Amino acid sequence: MRGWAVLPLCVLAAGARAADPATENSSTPEEKFLSIAEVAADKKAFHEREFCVAGKSSTIFKKYSRKGNHYYTVWLQEGGAKLKVFAFGFPDFKEGDLLEACGKFSLEKWVSGRVFYEELAARSVRKAGPARAGEADVSVSSAARKAARH
Repeated sequence: MRGWAVLPLCVLAAGARAADPATENSSTPEEKFLSIAEVAADKKAFHEREFCVAGKSSTIFKKYSRKGNHYYTVWLQEGGAKLKVFAFGFPDFKEGDLLEACGKFSLEKWVSGRVFYEELAARSVRKAGPARAGEADVSVSSAARKAARH
């Protein structure tokens, strides 16, 4: 009898943690673009904050995790400042492309016993379009759509 009472609570708790894919990869109208120089100048002020940045891509590393998940890191540059961006999937851009990335910045993040320093964990990365008056209009990249299908 005791096991039956616990089971529904576990099922409810698991359901509460499930993310809604429709909202997980979208940005809100309040989300502003920050300059990479602004973030680089005071990284502690942006720790665990969500924001968007835009810059020229350089040094793309395509990898896969120990669990077999494809991911990549890319450096975004704006003037003399740069910021490392992490994202799951396959990049649909090349070095030198102008990109927009939105996500959560961390000074230090531990994942499976590994430590990652000063990077933006992007929920979306895409080629930059026309200027946006400081607001994000970000959609899921084709790389993220491909990864979600598999």
